[in-house]
Amino acid sequence: MNEQNPFSTPDGIMREESHLDADAYVFCGFWRRVLASLVDNIIVGVLAIPIGLIMGLTIANAEVAQNMASVLGWILGIAFVLVLWHLYAATPGKMIFGAKILDEKTYRRPTMGKFIIRYIGYIPSALALCIGFLWVAFDRKKRGWHDLMAGTVVVMPKPGRQTRGRVTGSDAGREEKSD
Repeated sequence: MNEQNPFSTPDGIMREESHLDADAYVFCGFWRRVLASLVDNIIVGVLAIPIGLIMGLTIANAEVAQNMASVLGWILGIAFVLVLWHLYAATPGKMIFGAKILDEKTYRRPTMGKFIIRYIGYIPSALALCIGFLWVAFDRKKRGWHDLMAGTVVVMPKPGRQTRGRVTGSDAGREEKSD
C-alpha cells in the first residue's frame, strides 16, 4: 500500500508504468466508441433492473417507484462510469478495445476534475442532437465535445501492437509496450 496516500489502491492491484510509447497507440475511432458505449449501457441497464424490481415491489405507488428507480438508475450510471474512469481510465466497453482516456496534453491519467467535466460534457453533446458525439467521426484526434471540454483523448493500441498494465497514478498516461 502506498504509505503517502492512505486512499491509494494497493500496489498489487494497480501499478504505475514508466513511459508511453506513443507509436504503439492510435486514437479510438467513432464506431469503436459507439460499440463501447453500447456495451456500457447494457451493463448499467442490467445492474439497474434489480433496483427497479425492488422499488416496484416495495413501494405501493407505481409512479413513485418508477421515478425513484429512474433516479437511482441515473446515479448508478454516473457512479459506474466515474469510478471506472478513475480506477482504469476506461469503462468495460473501452477495455474490450484496450482503449483508455488520457489527458490530451500530458498523455497521463486525467484528474478526477477532468473526468467530471468530461461526463458533464455528455449533456451538451446529447442535447445538440448528438452532434457532440458525432464529432468524434470528424475530429483529427477523434474527440467528441466532451473530450474537447475536458482536454482528453481516447487511445488504443495500434493493431498488432500489445501493451500491458493499467493507467494509474501520476505517471499513468505513460505505458510500456510488451515485447
